[in-house]
Amino acid sequence: MLSASYIIQLEANEDVEKDSIMQILNKQPKSARLEYLNDLAQNHIIENRSILYANMLFSEALQNNNKKYIGNACFFLCAYYFNIDNDSMRYYMKKVEPIFLSDGRYEYLFRIKCWNLYTLGSEGKSEAVLPEVNKMKQLAKKVNYQEGMIMADQGLANFYYITGLKAEGLRLFEESYYKLINIKAPTRLLVYPLLQLVYRNENIQKRRFYLNLLNNYIHKLEVEKITRVDEILSVIVLKLTFYKYSSLTEYLASNANRMLYYNELAKRYAKANKINDQDYSLNYLDFFYYYLINNNEKALQISDYLLNIALKGNRMEDYLSVLKTRNNILKRTGYYEESLKGYRKYMYIKDSIHSRTIYKELATLHDQHEIDNLQVKNQQMELKASQNRLQIITLVTVIVLLIMICSILIYMSWSGRKRAIRSRKAEMKAIEADKMKSAFLANMNHEIRTPLNAIVGFSELITNEEDIETRKKYADIIMSNNEQLEQLIGEALDISKIESNSIDLTYSKVELTSIMKNIYNSSKVRIGEDVELILDKCEDITFYTDRVRLIQIINNLLNNAIKYTRKGHILFGYTKEENQIRFYVEDTGEGIPEDQLNTIFVRFTQLNDPNKNISGVGLGLAICKGILKQMGGSITVKSEISKGSTFSFTLPLVQQKTEEKIDNE
Repeated sequence: MLSASYIIQLEANEDVEKDSIMQILNKQPKSARLEYLNDLAQNHIIENRSILYANMLFSEALQNNNKKYIGNACFFLCAYYFNIDNDSMRYYMKKVEPIFLSDGRYEYLFRIKCWNLYTLGSEGKSEAVLPEVNKMKQLAKKVNYQEGMIMADQGLANFYYITGLKAEGLRLFEESYYKLINIKAPTRLLVYPLLQLVYRNENIQKRRFYLNLLNNYIHKLEVEKITRVDEILSVIVLKLTFYKYSSLTEYLASNANRMLYYNELAKRYAKANKINDQDYSLNYLDFFYYYLINNNEKALQISDYLLNIALKGNRMEDYLSVLKTRNNILKRTGYYEESLKGYRKYMYIKDSIHSRTIYKELATLHDQHEIDNLQVKNQQMELKASQNRLQIITLVTVIVLLIMICSILIYMSWSGRKRAIRSRKAEMKAIEADKMKSAFLANMNHEIRTPLNAIVGFSELITNEEDIETRKKYADIIMSNNEQLEQLIGEALDISKIESNSIDLTYSKVELTSIMKNIYNSSKVRIGEDVELILDKCEDITFYTDRVRLIQIINNLLNNAIKYTRKGHILFGYTKEENQIRFYVEDTGEGIPEDQLNTIFVRFTQLNDPNKNISGVGLGLAICKGILKQMGGSITVKSEISKGSTFSFTLPLVQQKTEEKIDNE
């Protein structure tokens, strides 16, 4: 065995080199080498230098073909890479899975799989979460490990919470905790759902209830002189976490004295136990304490440090929380302009974190067919989660109906006083705005309820239907209505951004020939047998514009042409004019009546024949017009009944120099 002097020497020096460690280990028996490296990796499992010890253990175990320590090393490496390098974590997870299964070490295996669920949710890979949850449950059932099914539910609960279904997430965490109690699971498995219930719960009484349970577990572990909850979490760190969560609970209760009490306990405990990596979390508690007691100067000083660390560490939840509170401090100290800028930044980051991730993924897809497949997968995920969301959908529907009723009552009251207030222009504008909002809500309610009723109705039918063909038919209907509902919501969000002048435009260098070919290839598969899709010959042009929005506009116009053209051709292309580029989409479809040419760019306007089954919600052309207006372009239409229509839009030929100037501003 290794001598005590060697152990003290290695653990005291954080910068010890691999060669130095190897020189010491080479003098020891193989069994002692593996045992010591295992202890070293476990004792420093979440520290930066743990990667050195875990890799050395992995190499040593491979050389000796020792399955136990290979499994331990992979577990330590997964713990290190968790939320640092998710791909590396998944590599070692796949490597260790057969080892843990053959050795019956199910708790380790399912804990890693639960970490994987957390990372999939944080990466925005929504379509992959539910399949992984189902795989975990199937495996747990196969190996008869009840705790594994409950751990899968915890991963699903975390996914619900971070995607906005907070009530569902908390409910599932709570169910997981009591299921573990019922099967008499070990204390180490009870701690994790308890921590989530404390941290994520906004109800103060429930937080205190779960904190009390957590404190009882800590006391039990201390009495039994147990130093570690498991390989990752020590009792010391758990107790410090208890103090920090207690402090945040008192902050929510606006109890400054109790918050200060727990802050001081946390600081003294961290110092007494030489926990040296708590500067950020302790300053985080002080920041909210100073905010609570109106010590604005100290709170602002700490906020700069917290925002910088949170941004570097990609702790966006902490970053937004501190930024929002800082804005409140600036507002109450009279710095209204700076506070307003901060609020705008807060709302922009909060609203765009998810959407920017989606657009980044979509920008890499040049084929519209692939985009459609991705949307279908997302809708399938939503369908599988629909049983847990029916109550929320019902509540939202009731709220929308109440808003509609209130809007109708306001409109009726306004109608009775219409003649008396007509002369007041300012009030007329306000009334007109109310009318537009009421109409928008009425249209949205009608459009949302149509596919939603189909989804709910056929979801109930499909569970009782045994015939496979009929179930497939029902599933197709549900998927079709899912796509329609997603299109409506996406287009409504675009309309909202257009009307508030908050739509994002990202200019870049664009090669038109490549874009048009990609659009042609993705649209070709959706053309009827009697219709020919033609891409006009166009010169190679490179200019600066928003690539995503340009593709969106052309696809909207092509989709309309495809809907209304039963035979003949659809021709599209572009021409270069003086200081602009003109794009056009020409079809030999049904055409548009002359008296309706000025209304087709209005929201929710469709020229559908009620006898024809043509889908859509009537927002596409309104979105095109709004986007083009913000990009400095315009759109026109020419049409004759039974002969077809030609939609044309122009965009300014922006030069690189101009674009660089825009970026600098």
